[in-house]
Amino acid sequence: MADPQPHASTRAADSFQHLIGMLQQLAGFAHDLKEGRGAWLQIAEGALTLNGIALQTGDGASTEQLGKLSLTATQPTEAILFDLN
Repeated sequence: MADPQPHASTRAADSFQHLIGMLQQLAGFAHDLKEGRGAWLQIAEGALTLNGIALQTGDGASTEQLGKLSLTATQPTEAILFDLN
């Protein structure tokens, strides 16, 4: 599959949005984290790098730093990215 697509997310007064996606090996995806938001990434299966940090099946990562999150799959990967208020 190509880049993750926003699903018809459950939204609670815009407090969160989730992106579910499958990335083929070497495929990339970028997400801009806006001011006042946080992000949680959960790797369901596979492996990828998040801003250069290696993650694999079962790993999770969070940040509240404003800016671009760059994900690159190092093998076929399924992941969920939550953008939280």
